Amino acid sequence: MTDYVQNLDALSLITAEAGLSLFTSGFTAPSYNFPLFLFGIYTQERSESGNSPKVFSGLLILSAILDFIWFFRHEQSWFIKAVSILILVLKVPTFFASHRAGGAISFPGGGGGETVWSMPGGFSSGGTRGGYQAFGDDLEAAQPPAPPAHNREAAPPPAQSPAPPAA
Repeated sequence: MTDYVQNLDALSLITAEAGLSLFTSGFTAPSYNFPLFLFGIYTQERSESGNSPKVFSGLLILSAILDFIWFFRHEQSWFIKAVSILILVLKVPTFFASHRAGGAISFPGGGGGETVWSMPGGFSSGGTRGGYQAFGDDLEAAQPPAPPAHNREAAPPPAQSPAPPAA
């Protein structure tokens, strides 16, 4: 079983589920599945998305619970119900595949450890101002140079148009 889970491609599963949920969105079906799977595609394609794969895994669990509630409260045709159940069943291997890729589960605002923010390019490394430019320290001392003398000549006054004749 572990070999099967390790060989799963999360992006392929999520893309298939996004297509199925797009198909069912025109009928009586859960409306939250399609945006959820679009978010899943985004998190799988962007490696620098941080906690997004963890959030997607948590939202996937929450959506599976909501699917059960939704099935008991709404009527569907047999074909759309079968596709919706297929989407629900596919959420299980998708969870394991995305959980493997993203690490532990984390809900938004759910604590889970200290977040360390850093800027790309090492701007925040070392605790010093590193790559930041000093701003506002020597504004009075750094005045722009005076313009060259030949630009200081007065321009001739603009030509005045003659007054219209009185009628």
